[in-house]
Order: sequence, then structure tokens, then C-alpha cells
Amino acid sequence: MKKQIIAALAFIITFAGNATAQDSTDITYDLRFPNAAHNEAEITLTLKGLNSDPVQVTMSRTSPGRYALHEFAKNVYNVRA
Repeated sequence: MKKQIIAALAFIITFAGNATAQDSTDITYDLRFPNAAHNEAEITLTLKGLNSDPVQVTMSRTSPGRYALHEFAKNVYNVRA
């Protein structure tokens, strides 16, 4: 469970870093763990105040303090935009 929480936080930090390029963007996150027994998390990212430019969302391949590649995205599913 600890690795999944770290992955979720790395995921969130990456989104925050990319979204803050627009100063007027309001960023909120909702974290839920409805299936914690299977180490699953639901993360909802809400961006308000975006302009009409395309938004690029990326996910980190490393965790803070480590240079090893983790490929966190391989465990992401049920993505909606």
C-alpha cells in the first residue's frame, strides 16, 4: 500500500508542476481509496480557469529521491477527461 500511495503522490506532484504554468489555474485533487485491500486509489484532478490552449498532462517515471525508473503509468486505468 505504501508504494501505491507514493506513486499517487508522485502522480499528483507531476500534475501540479505542469498545471502551474498558467497562473490563473485553480487545481484541486480528490483522493479516494475505495478498494484499499487491493491497493487501488481513485484520483480526481480538476483544473479550472484554463485558457483555450491545449493542456498536456504527464506522469512521472521516477519517485522523489530516486533515479530508478518505475513506470507508474502501467498501473493506471479507467482514465477519463
